[in-house]
Amino acid sequence: RGREGRNLLLHKSVNMKVIALVATLAGVGVVSGQLNCPGNDGWVRWTSTAGTRAFEVCAKRDDAASEMNFQMRMSGLANGNEFMALGVVDGSVGQFMTSGIDVMMVNQHGVFRRLSSTLGEPGVFSGQTDAYGVSNFVGTHSAGETTASWSRAYDGGANGEHALGCCGQTFSHWVVASGPCGGQCSGPSPSFSYHGGSKTWTTRTNLNTCSSFNSAACTPTTTPAPTSPPPPVSTALFDIDAVCAGKGGFVLPAPDTNAMRVCWEPRGSPPTAYKFYMQTTIGPAGYAAFGISRDNQMAATEIYWLEPQDESAGGGMTVRYATARSFPQVTCASSSSCNYLQNTVRTAANGVVQYTFERPIVTTEANHFDLSDTNSYYFLFALNYNGKGKHSTKGASGSATSFASTVAATGVTSKFSSEQKIAHGIMMILAWVFLSPVATFTARFTKEILPAWKWFKTHMIMQIAAVTLTVLGIIVVAQDENVEFSTLVETECEGEALECSKTHVQLGMAVMAMALFQVLIGLLRKQISGYNEGLKGDAEHGDHGPRRWIFNLLHWTNGLAILIISLINVSIGVDLNEGWVKKPAKEFLIVAIVISLICAVLAEVLRNSERMDRPKGEYDHSVVRHLYALMASTALAATITMCTIVNDSDDV
Repeated sequence: RGREGRNLLLHKSVNMKVIALVATLAGVGVVSGQLNCPGNDGWVRWTSTAGTRAFEVCAKRDDAASEMNFQMRMSGLANGNEFMALGVVDGSVGQFMTSGIDVMMVNQHGVFRRLSSTLGEPGVFSGQTDAYGVSNFVGTHSAGETTASWSRAYDGGANGEHALGCCGQTFSHWVVASGPCGGQCSGPSPSFSYHGGSKTWTTRTNLNTCSSFNSAACTPTTTPAPTSPPPPVSTALFDIDAVCAGKGGFVLPAPDTNAMRVCWEPRGSPPTAYKFYMQTTIGPAGYAAFGISRDNQMAATEIYWLEPQDESAGGGMTVRYATARSFPQVTCASSSSCNYLQNTVRTAANGVVQYTFERPIVTTEANHFDLSDTNSYYFLFALNYNGKGKHSTKGASGSATSFASTVAATGVTSKFSSEQKIAHGIMMILAWVFLSPVATFTARFTKEILPAWKWFKTHMIMQIAAVTLTVLGIIVVAQDENVEFSTLVETECEGEALECSKTHVQLGMAVMAMALFQVLIGLLRKQISGYNEGLKGDAEHGDHGPRRWIFNLLHWTNGLAILIISLINVSIGVDLNEGWVKKPAKEFLIVAIVISLICAVLAEVLRNSERMDRPKGEYDHSVVRHLYALMASTALAATITMCTIVNDSDDV
């Protein structure tokens, strides 16, 4: 399951399970355990599972009554205080709960029309009742199974409802879910709780309500926007290398160089448009996407998305816009509906798909960039060879380039797989946000409030654990065959971008080397100090040797330097690759550092109280204990929170 799908429906009070679905059933009588929808006479049946629940849906158009007739059955419902949900999402967006899903919440009591536009419980359509557009309802619940049939009017209105009946009306996803009612399950105004994981949804398919339900055409309730004719298709491929020679463009790095190629040339004198040449060999199940961005991050990116199938099969080229690190929203559902794109031609043969089109330098479309030669942009790419969900490979150009340039920009692949990044990040956070800071605080400030063996063993064990995790974390990343230190971008670090990659690696290697040196110093402390077993006392309480000051200087200086550099590098790490770690991980890190510094300063003041002619007492020790507890608990809380966020990140 792609992380994109997981993130769609995580909110507590969500009530739909997304599942590939067909929509429309007749007001025909329903028998428990079986739906009365034969495979002939226009009925369409679909069966699948939503979590632990099995369901069946049947649908049929009734053009004479301008209605869709539905039947739905779901087993595994423990009692009558549960719901099953059937929804549809407009063809211009994905299956996001925030995208405006027209939902029918169903149980034995009725059908309740709702609109899902947030991550919360879907609300009643504005100015309408729960029963808006619903008729002929019959429902039963028996032996853990709910069965219902109903009719729903074709018409869509101005409040987010989706018109179901008109030929040519397309949808990107049908969805299904089930879960408990939030309170009462019947009207008026029943409430519905989080589905708890019983969900499923269709892949993006642009279902057409006419062809999908094998019925005749009907008159649309609204006049669709005029579109250009579909792009002509030919099998005469052009030579992309020859065409792109001497032109501006974008070349993907190996091994994905042939997966997509993009180039362009100005049209007109002076230029008023750019003609784009795009080619992909991604394969029938995947997609290739080319993006234009001001800062090489996914947010605020104009995207040209290629799928190998032609538009009649739900593929083709769509123009999208990414507002954040999430699935980009469609601005034009097909190249033929993008009226500002001119002279679009699709060519396909032997697994190669090519598109040519002309895009005005300045368009009237929202969120489309001005391609004038005075502006420079980063170029992004994303590839998925085996599906329509989260990309398997992504990257960006190393610098901003003007479209007027005749030199093709080269992409830099985002190097680390999500699993390795997550493992690396969690180990480094454990090592340098919790273990090492707490161990350092322990050695510096708890010698007078803990027995010698306790503070010393605590300090030693935690620091060794931190060093071990550091070495393991670097090994995890170094084992990735795609990682080549020499290919990481080497420019100044500018925060949430790829430019910090080499800085992060260099600091990480320095931390590991210094940490290993710190362990070596600790193991040789007696030799460095000149400790003599014949001197009074022991290694922890007596005379440590005449050269103890050398050990202290090395150990303290190197240890403090490691801690500072490691925390800086953790901060850089959570910002790499478009800020792959979600917010507010970095904010928790900053809070932990600030609180720990305050605790350390106060503890240092109390530690040096004798130098200020004030003898230390039990009060000072009590305060230090509380400062120690506050610092350690803050570091632990920040570590747990950051590790949780990291584990749920990299879902672009």
